[in-house]
Amino acid sequence: FGLEDMWGAFEAIYYNVHESMLNDGPNIFLSQGDAMLSTVTVPNAKIKVSPVKPEEVDKAPLVETMDNILLREMNIAEEVDTVALHAYLFGRGFLKFGYDSEWGYDPELDLGGSLRLGLTLSQLNDSGSRRIEYDSTITPGSPWARAVMPHDIVVPWGAKELDSTPWIAHRIVRHIDDLRADKKYSVPRDLQPQLSMQDFVDSYRTVQRSKQTSNTAVGFKSEQSYVEMWEIHDRRTGKIFVVTQGCDKFLRRDDN
Repeated sequence: FGLEDMWGAFEAIYYNVHESMLNDGPNIFLSQGDAMLSTVTVPNAKIKVSPVKPEEVDKAPLVETMDNILLREMNIAEEVDTVALHAYLFGRGFLKFGYDSEWGYDPELDLGGSLRLGLTLSQLNDSGSRRIEYDSTITPGSPWARAVMPHDIVVPWGAKELDSTPWIAHRIVRHIDDLRADKKYSVPRDLQPQLSMQDFVDSYRTVQRSKQTSNTAVGFKSEQSYVEMWEIHDRRTGKIFVVTQGCDKFLRRDDN
């Protein structure tokens, strides 16, 4: 955490776009990172399932095949590579796991009702005419894994490992229209977006995002139409809370 104000510079140096790189020459930061990542990451990693009982001998190959198909569908290898790169650039890396929807599985929306098929269509709006989630690799009824920028993760001060922290918070940003259309959230009518896409991208360059006093430009890049939220996974209560600035109520409060 002591070098957090340098994270933006580290990333710029790695991608050879830092302001100090005015002349052609070897990028030692990149070459060292590439050599290290090639050593610590495993291409095409696979799971090996070994039976522990005689009656499991015939089933083990099937379980192994299904596990490895699932790994490929979840893009685990690519996400782990990204996490390793984050660990090199920023000193830490986070892999977030979820199920069914990018913004959480809600059993009350299950298509099977009380039968619990483990499948929802919360990736669409109420009428089913428009997507409100855009990650095409996240499939309804299936688990997923995604590398999360460490800039967006907060744990209580003094936490040494995630296994013992009482809670962990993840900063998420969504378009106000998609948020209002998501049935998993309770969004007040008067909730206003707080930042533009440009604000969001620029927030990764500094530790503290500067507040814009006025923004009259219109367009995907600079129009203020996004909501910055914190998704808190609380181990003490076993719940997920979602909060945002300027709202005194939970946008989401569900069992984890």
